[in-house]
Order: sequence, then structure tokens, then C-alpha cells
Amino acid sequence: MNEKKLYESYKDNEKLSTLLRELSWSHNVLILHNVTSLEEKECYLKTCINENWNFRKTR
Repeated sequence: MNEKKLYESYKDNEKLSTLLRELSWSHNVLILHNVTSLEEKECYLKTCINENWNFRKTR
């Protein structure tokens, strides 16, 4: 179920698709389930990558 939701959320957004590949599955699922807008998802994905946040810090 999570894989399908992840795919459907990001399939039409190349920028987000690229970003999500740089993070762990745990990071992506957390962001997917807790953030609603694409802009917020992008912000969290970029912050996790740029600040080198581990999963605990992301929560």
C-alpha cells in the first residue's frame, strides 16, 4: 500500500521524484503520511537532505 501511495503522490513531479530517491524509505513514508501539500513535501525533503537529518530528527 505505501509503495502505491508514494508512487501516486510523486509520479507527476519530477523534482520530488528525484529528491525522494536520496532519502530512506522511513523518511519518505513519514513525510508522505504527515505532510499534505506538495510544496511542504518538497521543503521537508530538501531540508532532510541539506541538513542531513536522520529519521529521528525528521520526526
